[in-house]
Amino acid sequence: MDILFPDNKDKINAWIESHPMDCKLSNSRTVTLDGQSVIVQAYRLPLHLILYNVHNGRIASTYPALVESNGGKELDASDKSDAKKIQEHLLSLEPLVDNTRTLASLKKHGQIELGIITIDGVLLDGNRRMSCISKLSESDPDKFGHIEVARLDRIIDDRDRYLIELGISMGMDSKVDYGPIDQLIKLDQGIKMKISPKELASNMFGTSEEEVKEQLQKFEIMKNYLDDYYGDNRDEDDFTPLKGLDTHFEEIRDVEKRKGYDDLETEEKQAIEDVTFRLIREGDFFHRRIRKISHAVTEGMSLDKLVSSADNLKPFDEIQNQIRLDKKENSKTGVDFADFEESVTNQDNEGQVIILINKILSSLEFLDTT
Repeated sequence: MDILFPDNKDKINAWIESHPMDCKLSNSRTVTLDGQSVIVQAYRLPLHLILYNVHNGRIASTYPALVESNGGKELDASDKSDAKKIQEHLLSLEPLVDNTRTLASLKKHGQIELGIITIDGVLLDGNRRMSCISKLSESDPDKFGHIEVARLDRIIDDRDRYLIELGISMGMDSKVDYGPIDQLIKLDQGIKMKISPKELASNMFGTSEEEVKEQLQKFEIMKNYLDDYYGDNRDEDDFTPLKGLDTHFEEIRDVEKRKGYDDLETEEKQAIEDVTFRLIREGDFFHRRIRKISHAVTEGMSLDKLVSSADNLKPFDEIQNQIRLDKKENSKTGVDFADFEESVTNQDNEGQVIILINKILSSLEFLDTT
């Protein structure tokens, strides 16, 4: 499946041959292939020859929902109707203010940065740029009917395609702003393709192997959460329930890295996961509150209240939970966690009292009582 759209490849070749004066541009982009830098020639091509990349990292986490809205059918980027759906989906992912600025910039300055396409016209970089230019072309096709792209001159396999996208989208100097979940999905895709964390890091320019491993470990926690609360009904590639929750799992991962965590009993580790997962699923839990667990683990405090709360968890009821949220009531797990937080504070205060008493006793030794 190296060339997805052979007919489109031929159409692009024909267009370039028939428009020698206004198609080939003087600029280019550089990509890495097989560890070597390759200069890629730029062209000015009509929009209808350029195809959206539905597996691009920017839309990875939301694409399953788009497929579902399409009646469960994969979208064909070469189909005009499907391309319009992809365009609208891409535009919906960005804050309105960002799209407004991008559209205004394109109107005033034109396209500044080249996209990158495969030999058959699939975008490796420029999905969002393409969606904005296409939007403008609807009202001004003469001015915005083309896009400037660097076109690879050879067939590449899925592995090369992935590594090019990775370097572009997640390199240190990248201008592509992927969401945190999309970044994790992108790394996970690489692991599934048997690409090592070391090689992933080497293609991300400025990211270490340890940082890649750390991100992947966090993603494993996220997948465990999805399995626990969405496993029966979820498409394994659908990560939409994680939207807006990245920092929660960052905090859980921080608990696991704390000094003292490895010494916990198995039931204590499981309780931490069970209780935090439930609180996240209930939908009204501030991520920084997890830091109380980190503190308790570091200081060797009792986690008995968390274990007790985990032992008494009942099956999650989404309807009842929504009723609770509407009434702005606390859940049983929420009340239990507040009790745990209070116990941690009390243990801290007890420790401070002991320290204060020792200081007083120490000071008394130096008093002259004669």
